[in-house]
Parts: sequence; structure tokens; C-alpha cells
Amino acid sequence: MIVVNVAHSYAELLRRDRSPLLSFEFNRITTGHWPLMSDSTMEGFTDYLVGTYNDMIVTAFKIVSVTREEFEGKEKLKFVVDDFYNPDRSRESFPESTREVDPAAWLIGSPIPGGSWKKGEARGTRRYPLPTYLKDHPELTERGERDFPAAMAENLFAYLRGDGRVPIEDFPALDRSSAISAFRPVGGVTVSRQPDGTVLIVIPSGTKAQLIIDPDKLVAAQ
Repeated sequence: MIVVNVAHSYAELLRRDRSPLLSFEFNRITTGHWPLMSDSTMEGFTDYLVGTYNDMIVTAFKIVSVTREEFEGKEKLKFVVDDFYNPDRSRESFPESTREVDPAAWLIGSPIPGGSWKKGEARGTRRYPLPTYLKDHPELTERGERDFPAAMAENLFAYLRGDGRVPIEDFPALDRSSAISAFRPVGGVTVSRQPDGTVLIVIPSGTKAQLIIDPDKLVAAQ
């Protein structure tokens, strides 16, 4: 797997009042542009491309190919993936309508491969072997053999925004006792609990916020 850190761009999507064409946005923030890696470096890892946020996989795609293109004056990696909204694939390869099943959807809501991002780690990218990931999380092995709906990423997004409910058991990182227990945007302020139990509060620049700590709940107000 190629693992990318989409925390900043995913958080921006969560803060929007409305997020049309989510599948397109998930493609955009995950597929590029990323620091260069040689073909030999990526060999054996170009099965899945997964985007991570809050120590959880929030976007996932099957990799079709890897290209290199100039971006902001520098050569960067861009991934071509098996996705209806991918502008890099020919229209002939697209179905007439969004498919019901996605071959990468089983990864959505699973723990981040390799654990939390470390400071300065490869500018937001890492390689992680799928067999090792399944060895780390044997409970996920059976998921790869099931057909999960293509809407998994959108359903998780709605849950994290507080706009809907999901079957928690379908999202392993949510189903753990130490996983994210709450995520509610209030005036642009977001509150979540990371897998290690740390409460993370994101406050946009220029926003005044008051933090009230209660034994039973945490409230962040603008």
C-alpha cells in the first residue's frame, strides 16, 4: 500500500457547509501531488492507495498506474486509480453510473497502516506491505473478501461531520474502545478523540474559543 496523509485537506472538507461530489473530492485530495519515489522504491506497494486522517483510513483506491507531472514548479507523483471520478482515465473505462461495490471500500474506517504519523515522516507518505498490514490486524483479513458498498467513504464522512449514523462494526477504527468517539464541527471548531485516547481540538485561525471540561463531556464553543 501507498499511504498518504490527507489530514489537512480532509479537515477542510469537514468544515465546509456543503460538500458536493464527495467522491471527486476524495480522489482529488488523495491521488496527488506527492513527493517523488522511484519505481524500484514503489515496487510491490502499488496495490492500494489510502488516505489517512486521525489515525484512520478515510479514502481508499485501487492503483491503476503512477505518473509524474510538474506541480508548482516541481516534479511530483500522481496516482491514477480505479475510480469513477478520476479525470486521468479514459471515459470508455467508466461505468454509466457510479458502481455499487468498490474493491477498495473494505479498507475505509480501518486503522492507519504502520501506526500514527511521526514528525517529518517522508512529507506525508509511506509504503506499507498489505500482507504486513493484515498480519498487524488479522481481524481485517475477512473484510477483503467481502463486497462493501462504494459509499463507505461518504458514509464515514457524514458520521464524522455528525450528519448521520453508521453501523460501527463496519468501520473497525470506530469499533474499538479507544477509537474516535466523537467528532462534531461547531463554528469551524472540531473535536475528536484519537486512538490513544488523546482529545484533539482544531480551532481555525482567528476563531475565539472557550474550552469547558466536564467529567462526562467535552464542549468546545466559538
